[in-house]
Amino acid sequence: MEELNKQAIIDEEHLKLLVIFHRIYGILVIAFSLLGFLYFLLFNFLLSFSKNYSRFTNEINFQALPQEFLNLFLIIIVVVIIISLTIGVCNLLSAQYIKKRKLRIFSIVIACIDCLSFPLGTILGVMTLVVLSRNSVIEFYKPLNNI
Repeated sequence: MEELNKQAIIDEEHLKLLVIFHRIYGILVIAFSLLGFLYFLLFNFLLSFSKNYSRFTNEINFQALPQEFLNLFLIIIVVVIIISLTIGVCNLLSAQYIKKRKLRIFSIVIACIDCLSFPLGTILGVMTLVVLSRNSVIEFYKPLNNI
């Protein structure tokens, strides 16, 4: 009986640490995705400078990049920013769900997605999968699933 009590204490501590690390990782991902927004603004500025430079100079050697390429690059930047923001918000939600012992499968899916982001996301994802796969941790979630 004492061994089960020790395991419960260890599991509680590990879940508390997961909550903290998911919050930190979520905030970091959101912060870096906002840095991507600065790249978007910089690229937009360079794009407008390129258009104006080619229009107002008689320099023959200057060749502006094709407009389709520039538009495609802007679209890629926006898509990466949206995906990064979504992953950051999902990590923050996962932290809340782990804290409330709800939606274990959601946290497992987010952990699998985090594993794609090397090295911090991989470490967090693997540790989340290890902790949430324990039978003793699954028991923490069962009473809440019946409500």
